Amino acid sequence: MDMGCGSGHIAILMQKMGIKVERFWGVDISQKMLELHPRVLDGMGEICLICEDFERFCFQQYDLMIGASSLQWARDIESLLARVAKSCKRAAFGIYTNKSLQQLHDFLGTDSPLWSQEHLREILERYFDGRIWIERMEQEFLRREDFLVHLKNSGLLGGGVLSYKQAKYFATQVPFTKASYEILMFIGTPKKL
Repeated sequence: MDMGCGSGHIAILMQKMGIKVERFWGVDISQKMLELHPRVLDGMGEICLICEDFERFCFQQYDLMIGASSLQWARDIESLLARVAKSCKRAAFGIYTNKSLQQLHDFLGTDSPLWSQEHLREILERYFDGRIWIERMEQEFLRREDFLVHLKNSGLLGGGVLSYKQAKYFATQVPFTKASYEILMFIGTPKKL
């Protein structure tokens, strides 16, 4: 089960890695993204895609549940992870933290809408046993315009929090051409509660 499967990045990566599955489940809130998701891939028996909010989705039992760059948008991350722990044998997550795009939030005087790594770690350790680590990455852009388009498309600035005046100032004055991210990575199994 790929929560927030989008256009199929995880399914395609699994195919490239030679991972074979009988049934691949993907759930995403965006029908447009699901339309881009492959319906057939070598090594994937059946690909089942559902257009629904993964926080409201009624999970079944899965061998593996994945959340790659999607769980940071959960409104109630603890409730979601408690449900996930009851629905899988193994889990793998990559969750952007509130330190992502920190220099831009500082520039704008805004708070990140994302969870802290400490908060995420506390919740994960409550429901799962496994390995937690932090990855940091940077992405550079040759043109300021490309940087701005990337920020708009990523959604990590927490869209809608800027006034028109702030947004205009940001678009014309942002001094950056690099985006930095902090991602909490997790691989493990649910605790036996």
